[in-house]
Amino acid sequence: MTLALNKLNIQRASSLLHVPTEQLDLQINIDVLSNDELSDLKQSLPAGLKMLVQPLRFNVQWVAGDQTLKLDQEELKNVTRVIHLGTTDLDPQTATVLGFNEETRTYSYVPAYFVQNKGQWEVRIRDMQYSTYVIASNEQIDTSDNDSSINSIQYMQNKQLLALNQFKTDEPITRGEVAQLLVSALGANGIASKNTSFRDVTEEQSYAATAAHLGFVKGYADGTFRADRQVTREELASMVYRAIQYAGGVSVANSSAVISYLDHDSISPWATAHVQALTSLNLLQDTFGTTFEPKKAVTTDEALMILVRTLRSIEYVN
Repeated sequence: MTLALNKLNIQRASSLLHVPTEQLDLQINIDVLSNDELSDLKQSLPAGLKMLVQPLRFNVQWVAGDQTLKLDQEELKNVTRVIHLGTTDLDPQTATVLGFNEETRTYSYVPAYFVQNKGQWEVRIRDMQYSTYVIASNEQIDTSDNDSSINSIQYMQNKQLLALNQFKTDEPITRGEVAQLLVSALGANGIASKNTSFRDVTEEQSYAATAAHLGFVKGYADGTFRADRQVTREELASMVYRAIQYAGGVSVANSSAVISYLDHDSISPWATAHVQALTSLNLLQDTFGTTFEPKKAVTTDEALMILVRTLRSIEYVN
């Protein structure tokens, strides 16, 4: 487990536990599960998945005497969990990591990147909510054409990021759907943000407040978010760029890259640098043809293909 110590909020812990900072300890636990817990996990594992290695439970908390305090989600953003898998037979395209919520007894997608070094596999997990992780394989994933729109949808479904039949191809995607996807894809579901200036966001649309809090999305001048409004191509480019920025991946992007689209002059000034950056990262290649048509609505399959490319570029999936 790797922690960015300068990102830990020791003053928050001191205030909430009512002790001086010098009396605080940071406790890190990495535990295997009991046989009963392991049996429970196997029984509730989603259909089609096979457990690859022993699940592990990670826990980081502040300790003062008999008092404990969990790290908040912003602190957990800067915690990387690495699990060494050894020489196990693993395909990073079919493998996935799921977080197990012990309260709801359910599994959810967790951003994870598999790396092989000298024949040894390891997985790097980025998550801000769960502590118990199950590494599983789904042999139903078709890896023959990972960059097609259809396979992008299937890939995300089998990684447990999309619910089955959640989206249909060739249909416009909405601002709310993109915001929800970005929050889930970056493992930020655990960040609750009730404070929002959007006057049209309901409690069921809390992902919009989270996305705004994290800087993925912006609202309109009248204070609305308009979750049901279709996303334009230039809006999607800006949302994706901000998500990459949040994940710390914009340092390799070139915001002055040449845009080869024939209609590049029609891109709004506020989106030009974002389109340039995504172009430099090869995230838009062959998606929109020779013209960008910045005001045109984005289809679901176009958006998901770009999202899968984005997640790979920042090493949140393989």
